[in-house]
Amino acid sequence: MGLPAGGFADKVGNRHEALYVVSAALEVYRSNRASLRWEGLGGLFRGIEYRLTLQGGSIECVQCKGAEKNWTIGMLDAEGVLSAIKSQLTSAHASRFVLILAGTARPFRELTERALMFQPDVPFVGLLTKAQGSAFKQMLKYWQLPDDTDGHEQARAWLSRTCVHEHRTLDLAKKEVERECEDCFKGPVSASWAAIRDILEVHLGQSISADKLLEVLRSDPYKIEPRDWSRVPDAIKSVNALRDRFLAQLKRRLIRGQLLARPESQLLLNAIGTAGGPGVL
Repeated sequence: MGLPAGGFADKVGNRHEALYVVSAALEVYRSNRASLRWEGLGGLFRGIEYRLTLQGGSIECVQCKGAEKNWTIGMLDAEGVLSAIKSQLTSAHASRFVLILAGTARPFRELTERALMFQPDVPFVGLLTKAQGSAFKQMLKYWQLPDDTDGHEQARAWLSRTCVHEHRTLDLAKKEVERECEDCFKGPVSASWAAIRDILEVHLGQSISADKLLEVLRSDPYKIEPRDWSRVPDAIKSVNALRDRFLAQLKRRLIRGQLLARPESQLLLNAIGTAGGPGVL
């Protein structure tokens, strides 16, 4: 299936970014996020494509880069990514910054991962390799932070609230959107994909919730209905087969005829056996 044509991809900048905005809308539809706001005005959207409100009320802002490059710290700064992170996590009051790359950004990604390993009794720079330490000094320079304890802690805090997704290519994004549309809605994948694209364009700069998205999808001119998997006999059969396989695995004897203790298993069984249990485990 080809990409839907039209002004949406042109407005958002390129097809890579457009696909991930549609993917984010599907995340909202599945209730993994509370709402999506794409391409608003002012400082809240400086250097990002869209903002997601999580179910707990915290804000996640997202920047997409479709070029399949090996991004260095300097390249990220030149593209305005580092200044966007600083701005979003401070004056724009975002809880987390997500960077989606078709390529890689190993030096920067490694710093974000190290920031999560922070130990209060060990200086952050003491956790870094020589190469990472050099990259970190670049970060301090680009963020205009002093090379001292306070500057290190501020940079570490921003890094710990930044998440980097690499190798998220156009082809991968396309497959994810196709799969999500097929899972969520009846009818041709291209129809639901194009409808979500149009709805986002019409509601540019506005917050879109799952209820609002479904309401518009069901209305004219789209008339798109959600897929109810509970009414598909083959789906129920498949789910039951997975359940039976899971139960069989729980009963497997592992060491000298003894079962290994797995207290979390009973929690899962209770959730599965409850009529009003969660839709997703």
